[in-house]
Amino acid sequence: GVTDLEHFFYGPRARFHFTLIQVKSQYGDLQLYNNVRWLSKGFVLQRFFAILDEIKLFLSSSDQSCAKDYLDFLEIKENVIFIAFLTDIFKHINDLNFKLQGKEKLVCHLQSAEIKCFSRKMDLFYEDIENERLHFLNLNTVFDDAEDYNDIDLNQFINFIKRLKSEFENRFLISKKLRM
Repeated sequence: GVTDLEHFFYGPRARFHFTLIQVKSQYGDLQLYNNVRWLSKGFVLQRFFAILDEIKLFLSSSDQSCAKDYLDFLEIKENVIFIAFLTDIFKHINDLNFKLQGKEKLVCHLQSAEIKCFSRKMDLFYEDIENERLHFLNLNTVFDDAEDYNDIDLNQFINFIKRLKSEFENRFLISKKLRM
């Protein structure tokens, strides 16, 4: 997936960096995913999606055999749409993580305010996707650029959000029981 592709760029890193400079990309490099940093996945996805066209350009000019496989993967509309969706979801999760951090924040206040708000936000996402109203910046960008996206199965996003909400509520229900 995205992580494998991202690691591919660190072999010929100087060439990729030069490609980004040539096309005057807003970013000069692609962030490397790191399991230690809990926000890393979301940031990598954001950067990856922001320079997706440059990545495709670089892959098309590469003579390495795996570059063609990666380019083929990125040429499939459904893959790009799902990457856009994941980028947006991780952005919302990262925003929540930032809100939960900081000095003088009590768990009980966070539990009642931020957690409930995020749970309601997932309900809104679910309903909006079901009604084809998308509150996802990157997903909307892909749909706006696509000639035809009517054949895209939005149920995959609905199911993903349902599972995410269920997991989210289960984890915070456990933390609530532990406090009692």
